[in-house]
Amino acid sequence: ESIVTVHPGAGTLEIGAIDGNQLSAAAGSTVAFVGGTTGNSTFDGAYTSQGTTNFSGGRGIFDGTYNGSVTNLAGGSATFNAAYTGGVTNISHADSVVRFEGVGAHTTSGLNLSAGTLTGAGVLSLSGAGTWTGGQLGSADRASGELDIVAGGELVVTGSSAKTINNSYALRTFWQGSVRLQDADILGSGDIVNEGTFDFAGDGSVSVPFFGNFFGQVRKSSGTGVSRINADVQDRNGFWTVDSGTLRVGASNSRMMGESIVTVHPG
Repeated sequence: ESIVTVHPGAGTLEIGAIDGNQLSAAAGSTVAFVGGTTGNSTFDGAYTSQGTTNFSGGRGIFDGTYNGSVTNLAGGSATFNAAYTGGVTNISHADSVVRFEGVGAHTTSGLNLSAGTLTGAGVLSLSGAGTWTGGQLGSADRASGELDIVAGGELVVTGSSAKTINNSYALRTFWQGSVRLQDADILGSGDIVNEGTFDFAGDGSVSVPFFGNFFGQVRKSSGTGVSRINADVQDRNGFWTVDSGTLRVGASNSRMMGESIVTVHPG
């Protein structure tokens, strides 16, 4: 049983290819995964960092629980097979692949996806502020998985490049969780399910196979142009509000069930 403890200071513990059982890092410390001769760093036990964890190469595999205050993926990849608890999770490199696997609870208070891939067959729940400015959700080697925006969470989608949801991956909101789509488009082969708020806060559009609004709020709060939902749209007891511009909804097989409320304000 190997136990590694990193104390705060100006130094950095760099990890290449090792197997370990337990690692803890204090506030103010930095742990860096830089790859190695085999490219893999595997942890069977608990990983806990109150400081900063940086990934810049290789592949980190966490079979035990992961608890990180700030996690930066700026290269390499990481796979979390057990529970993941993140303070802020930043994915910022085109080659970074972050996989959340298994049935363990994967949660993060903050998320910034600007490049790379967030995927895995598990569910990552965002409970605070998040941004999606680049990169993609889902991957060809996974036919399931979700990014859930739960109570207190908001994912702001912005930036000129289209955002892609791949291969049956799902972007999902829950009660008091929201997605705010600014002047950006979401497209791909994955699904969107709204049980919270999905706000077209600009003239962005959505082109996916399925868009579900179940007891949720879909609104176009700003933007004078046309926002489109090009999808099989299913609504059950949802709310639809247009405050500005035009919201164009659905394919020929779209349908509303139950008591749906549509509000269009003058303007």
